[in-house]
Amino acid sequence: MMYAKLPNLVIGFHGCNREAYENVIYRNQSLKASENSYDLGAVKA
Repeated sequence: MMYAKLPNLVIGFHGCNREAYENVIYRNQSLKASENSYDLGAVKA
C-alpha cells in the first residue's frame, strides 16, 4: 500500500467524503479520476 511505504508523503483529500477517504486509505481502493472539463488534467473532446 502506497501510504504505508511512504510514511512521509502527505496527501490532502479535499472535496471527498469520509467514506471515500477510508476506502482509499484503509481498503486500498482507487480514486476515480474526474471527467469534469473544469478540473485540472481533464481532457476536452
